[in-house]
Amino acid sequence: IDPENDRLHLWFGKVLAATGNFKEAVKELRMHGMLYPTDIKAKIELANCYLMADDYKKAASILETIPSTHSDFHNAQYSLAVCYNQSDRNKEALSCVNEAIRRMEKDYYDTVISDAVSLGSNIYKMDWDESPCWQTRVDYYLLKADILVCLEEFNEAESIYRFVLEMDKDNADAISALGHIYMDRHDFRNAINMYDEAISINADNVEEIYALKAVAYYKMRDIQSAATSMRETGEDFMAESLFYEYCPEAKTDNDFQKFFEHEK
Repeated sequence: IDPENDRLHLWFGKVLAATGNFKEAVKELRMHGMLYPTDIKAKIELANCYLMADDYKKAASILETIPSTHSDFHNAQYSLAVCYNQSDRNKEALSCVNEAIRRMEKDYYDTVISDAVSLGSNIYKMDWDESPCWQTRVDYYLLKADILVCLEEFNEAESIYRFVLEMDKDNADAISALGHIYMDRHDFRNAINMYDEAISINADNVEEIYALKAVAYYKMRDIQSAATSMRETGEDFMAESLFYEYCPEAKTDNDFQKFFEHEK
């Protein structure tokens, strides 16, 4: 109908990205970029498609060029932190996510104040938990805590995971991450409590959590509970591999194997 409508490359790229076809989205967004080289928002879209396709080097090369004066700079810094984190450049990742948080917090509070003024006496009707700005805030702090874990700054990471839970009490990622920190401290009982809480709110990686719960029980020498927890992983090969990575001795532990085979 309109073959000269070159703006459609952008929207076609957005649709492809939204349906998970990131490689094809990259082609369309690159075409848009050649036609509109000053479109910074589209550059960030392209970088995020590279990121979702696990091409962290190309994503980072674009994100590093986003000017600090742009309104989406905090979004670019967050994505750049993800790229650096995935490439084991964790100190640079921490610097980027700190900058993203600094910029985002200013926008967040400006939005809250602006909306509160416009609502006047009806401010009690506001539900901040439904706002995109609130979700962005949760995501940014969660990434910062994850990066701190990679840097083995466990105490600071713990405090940020708890801050995330103040914003989102049912955040399974933060809850299970606290379980991992307790595991690292050999505080197995509290680790199990965290894992049980994550399981109760249907965490995405529930099989892995059951396997780590089994590790905690095994380290406490509660062999039967470890075997029972392993049963809950079903036939998940990755979960079983994770358990034996932490507890290789369980392969030759006759008591565990007896309970495990019985539970299966």
